[in-house]
Amino acid sequence: MTSRSDAADMGPAEDGDTAPQEKRKRPVCMKCKSKPAEVRGGVRGSSSIEPGDNVLIALSGGAASQAMLYFLKQMHNRDRERLERGQVAFDLKAVHVVEAALVASPQRSDSTAPQQLVDSCHKAGVPLHVIPLEAVFLPVSEPIPNDTSGCCPSLQNLQSDLHRLLQAVSDVTGKEDLIAALRKAILLRAAAQLSCNKVAIGTSATRMAVRAVAMSAKGSGYALPGAIHFTDSRHGSKSPTVIQPVREVGMRELAMLCHFQGLPVAAPLYSPASGKTSINTLSEQFVARLQANVPSSVSTILRTACKLK
Repeated sequence: MTSRSDAADMGPAEDGDTAPQEKRKRPVCMKCKSKPAEVRGGVRGSSSIEPGDNVLIALSGGAASQAMLYFLKQMHNRDRERLERGQVAFDLKAVHVVEAALVASPQRSDSTAPQQLVDSCHKAGVPLHVIPLEAVFLPVSEPIPNDTSGCCPSLQNLQSDLHRLLQAVSDVTGKEDLIAALRKAILLRAAAQLSCNKVAIGTSATRMAVRAVAMSAKGSGYALPGAIHFTDSRHGSKSPTVIQPVREVGMRELAMLCHFQGLPVAAPLYSPASGKTSINTLSEQFVARLQANVPSSVSTILRTACKLK
């Protein structure tokens, strides 16, 4: 999941019911104001979202995914007959993968979406689908249920399978990568079931730089070109394309945007590396120290990685 330490530094989000006069008085710098245009330019320049696309937004509740929802809603043109400047006519849906089974016992089934996500999607007018992570074990022929209540009987037995799979992996790095692979698999499957041809993931520039360092350290540098660009079509011609609209915006900037726009940010539910060290966490600490001393470190890492073919 995306790191949210920057969001915590910004303090509590402002009340979403703030009067319009008060909203106009919020101190937003020009750099923050330019971010929506920067995201729009990147998305349109890379043809990540085109007219007629059906886009599924993966919402974790963190600052990156909430900011991505905010950006895409600004780009979204509901009226296909009347095009607006800077907007694209596409359909928008949201999905939240609940990972409560990773911390709960096999008998527990507390798998509801955070209320912040429900409120954000309702306010944005975007339908939200809630899918437990253990649904990845369902047969391909069986549809994935929209488990908004958190008590789907058909999924309760699959939590034991998820626990056994994770227990079979001894190292923390392997568990983190396994969970990420399962999460992406269920997102692609949900997108196909909902007739979506694009899956939008909120990977920030900071997270991209961490990924580049971690993949290189793990000997997976050969896969970097497909993992760090705006679009990722490596999952097959019949599978949805993964897009990363906020890949050029830093995590701190996204956290500041959420703070000033009053976008609620949920705390991470689970991390296999809690209190432990993994290649991913070491890479995150390495990039954070570099960025603290040399503010251009993240962009330099991304520019260098993007030169790979």
